[in-house]
Amino acid sequence: MRDLQGSRTVTVDQTISKATEVGKRLQTPEGMLGQIEFFVGPIAFLLLFLMAFGSLRRRNNNTMLKVVLWAAYTLSGYLITYTLWLMCDTPFHNPLFSLRTTFLMIFLGSSNSFSSYSLKDDEQWKKYAWQHIVTFMGTTKLTSEYMSSEHQLSDPCNLDPIQMRGYKYVVRGEETGWIDGSPLKITDEIVTVEKMWACQGWLLSSSGGDEDCKLKDICLSFSLYKLLALRFCSYSLPKEAHKKLWKFIRNEENGYERAFRVIELELSFLFDSFYTKYPIIFQSGCWKLKLMEISLLFIGSLVTIVFCFLPYNMNVGFLLTSLILTACTCVELLQFFLMAFSEWAKVLLLCKYIRTNSWQESKRIRKLIGLICRTQILKPWERKLRQYTILESHGYTPPRWICIPAKAGYIHRVRRGKKQSPPAKLSSEVKRAVFHSLKSYTGVLENGEASLRLNKVAGKLSWACRLETQTRVIIAWHVATSICEHEVRISDSNFLVATILSKYLAYLVAFSPKLLPDCPDDTEYVFDQTILQSRELLEGCKTGEERIRKLEEFGKAVDDTNSVIKWGAQLGQQLLKDKKDPAFIWKVLAEFWAELMVYVAPSDDAKAHAENLAIGGEFVTHLWALVSHADIKRGPPAEQPTLKRSQSWSN
Repeated sequence: MRDLQGSRTVTVDQTISKATEVGKRLQTPEGMLGQIEFFVGPIAFLLLFLMAFGSLRRRNNNTMLKVVLWAAYTLSGYLITYTLWLMCDTPFHNPLFSLRTTFLMIFLGSSNSFSSYSLKDDEQWKKYAWQHIVTFMGTTKLTSEYMSSEHQLSDPCNLDPIQMRGYKYVVRGEETGWIDGSPLKITDEIVTVEKMWACQGWLLSSSGGDEDCKLKDICLSFSLYKLLALRFCSYSLPKEAHKKLWKFIRNEENGYERAFRVIELELSFLFDSFYTKYPIIFQSGCWKLKLMEISLLFIGSLVTIVFCFLPYNMNVGFLLTSLILTACTCVELLQFFLMAFSEWAKVLLLCKYIRTNSWQESKRIRKLIGLICRTQILKPWERKLRQYTILESHGYTPPRWICIPAKAGYIHRVRRGKKQSPPAKLSSEVKRAVFHSLKSYTGVLENGEASLRLNKVAGKLSWACRLETQTRVIIAWHVATSICEHEVRISDSNFLVATILSKYLAYLVAFSPKLLPDCPDDTEYVFDQTILQSRELLEGCKTGEERIRKLEEFGKAVDDTNSVIKWGAQLGQQLLKDKKDPAFIWKVLAEFWAELMVYVAPSDDAKAHAENLAIGGEFVTHLWALVSHADIKRGPPAEQPTLKRSQSWSN
């Protein structure tokens, strides 16, 4: 026994001795040089990897992809910083170090398509990008002061939301109208939404190159983004401004597709303002400096690489330096390409087109601008609704490896019962249903009771809209919808709308409680209790059929059980009483879920929506932007008066 302990002691001592010896070798000039050259390869690889896949995190909901990108994003920063420190701390001089340091610093300071990973991360780099803060805050202040009196510049009786007459919202050039502290005045240099629609140039003409209004809508989205940004700087709009915006939304003649397209681009601009450097680059004159920087970087890289490959310079150090330069140059060239086709560049070109008569008369220029503006290299977001089903996922236990990035805060917190279902495409039927429900708003939002009254079932079903919290309402109706999905499955647009929205709102409960009306802690508590109750009730049920039968028995049982699962099962039984008319069941459910979707959209937590933009955004954020423009707020359910609407959206 003593011999065994002695051998273990010797082994530990040997390990410590070897580790000490390795540490001393790493501190020698040769060791430091070896570390520098060893880290250069991984740095170049990570830069190229982020260049190729970095933008996918807001367009793909794959958890593994998010973890890998987070690891690459975090590791690249540490490796670059550590390598720079090693090069500065070496006791010897190497002319290649200065070159490597220069290009690594250029990458850290100028890359613009590598966005920060979160708002907390964003706040760190903004400490260094002080000009971004000054520009953003200054521009926002100008916009706020201008919008406080914008409604007075037009006759309220002569507003035309179709031709945008009277909508003098600023697109670009507001800094030119601020003279000696005087209020913003509309000058020739300032491009407004009204000017955009009044432009006689063929490219922007409704009878010419912009029949679908997609080009003008790019600038409309940019203007609306500036208004939405006011919320993040504690500014507000007057009621008259909200009324004008609500009139535009309600009178949208091209329907829901255009409305969501405009909001989609608006949130894309908002994302860029928080997570990229586009707002700095596309300030007046700054893009020229960016072009000059990229040109010098490209030329300098080519010269250096050619020099490195001369016969008398061929060695490992020169090859690694060439690798760094190639990676940095590729990154910058790709970023410049993406920047040239970005929505920011399109706004700049369209505004220049309006200001310049010679551009309007040139066929070559209008063809070039039209080509750039109608080219979309990457879609703004995933365009899918994430899904979650309690009856399928209640027994899920997450693997241990996924808890590490979850604890770090880079993916959603992992708990038992939290397993997403495959995402559903954001279909036209869903957008139409929700947008029609929004347009039906006449003063007070309700959490589904209005649709129940219209379908004349409020007397027997409205109790399920008056549960203690909205989380319980969502879960109860989700369970009932799941039961109906199994028992009366039909091929119908209402079936599609109801099931997709039911699973989407359940997903928000499980994964994004901050975007819902209730306190996030209360939502998480209710969800956890529901998972525990579901596991206990459905223990041993292997198939969906068995789970549904168990729920139906539970719903019919007469006892004192008081739980969300019980309420959902009872609600499902009530809905199935109309089993002979399944189309009516799904009409009731589709209109209920569409109305509830609008009800949960208003929120004072703008930061939560901004944080979700970094991981792809949510459909509820698009609705939040719409209701924010119209200043639609949600009142307590118990205090809501009857909402009168003439007809349901499906009639």
